[in-house]
Amino acid sequence: MKHSIFAPKELRDPSYIDSFRGIYMPYWAFYISQKGSLSLNGKKTSRRGDYIITDHYALTGDLDAYYKGLSYDASSSFDDNISEELAPYNLKGMKAFTPAYLSGFYADTSDVDAKVYQGDAEYTASAETTGRIASDGTFAGFTMDTIRPEQLHTKTETIDSTMFPVWFLSYRKKDRVAYATVNGQTGLVVADIPIDPKRYLLGSLLLAIPIFALLAWSAFLQPSSLVMTTLLLSLLSIGVYCYECVSIHQKDTGANDRGKMFIQSKKASAADKPKTPEVQLEPAAKNNPLGWILPLCAAVLSFGIWFLHPVSDLYYYGAAILSMAAILVSFISIIHAYNLLSTRRLPQFDKQGGDDRA
Repeated sequence: MKHSIFAPKELRDPSYIDSFRGIYMPYWAFYISQKGSLSLNGKKTSRRGDYIITDHYALTGDLDAYYKGLSYDASSSFDDNISEELAPYNLKGMKAFTPAYLSGFYADTSDVDAKVYQGDAEYTASAETTGRIASDGTFAGFTMDTIRPEQLHTKTETIDSTMFPVWFLSYRKKDRVAYATVNGQTGLVVADIPIDPKRYLLGSLLLAIPIFALLAWSAFLQPSSLVMTTLLLSLLSIGVYCYECVSIHQKDTGANDRGKMFIQSKKASAADKPKTPEVQLEPAAKNNPLGWILPLCAAVLSFGIWFLHPVSDLYYYGAAILSMAAILVSFISIIHAYNLLSTRRLPQFDKQGGDDRA
């Protein structure tokens, strides 16, 4: 955290740390084989004088590949984006499960079916093999057609239920939690760091002063060009803010989390409801409409001044000042939206039992 100059001071103060917990998270480990004859279409293109000549080849060979332990988390309460960033785990030296390993640690339960991720695992294996084939010296210089997964004889041999260690470190602020997770085997860290608006605005101001001085010395904007610049900045801020809002919606509703969607579909099916679950934003994730309304008004104002082309420059400068004020409000809203996006309340922190000092 010490290198994140815009991070809130709470993240730098150990007294704000709520807990530091080791949790064994359930994973599905897929063992995938690719064995059989391989037949691909390739071509080489060369130029001879005024002609471009393409030679076509039938590339054949035998494929024998094996992927051991492609892992995907089996808990709906563990976000897929976290588990994917923490991967991979090294499965060498894995041991048979015994309850003794859980002494002093927490453990989550497996509630997501392995079939949810089987297609992803086979696709990952196929993509890796395709890249290896394309980079192999035997096929160097050939342009190959797209390799289809069925050509690689991709097959899931076995699926193991495993448990991998993850350390969770949480920082609470009001009803949101900033988190850091650590791969308990490799030490890889995945963390979301919120931004302190005051620190960010102060830093931006200090950076803007030399930039403004440089531009004032080297360039001069006509009033009409200034208004068009603020118009483009207003549209840009609207786009960024809307993108943040969409990302927050997807994250808080689990729209991109296969495990959460599986559980929601399962509950909907059990209740004889449509399989497409209805989702709602948490109250804490509702966004400020001023983040897009003010810059939209500023964009309309700037376009109006540019279109009407008044004689006095005061109209242009007045519109530019109002637009920049609206953009500033929009940027503050963007920072607020980013902080919602970079924080959450993970269910693991509410579990009871185990030893918090572990």
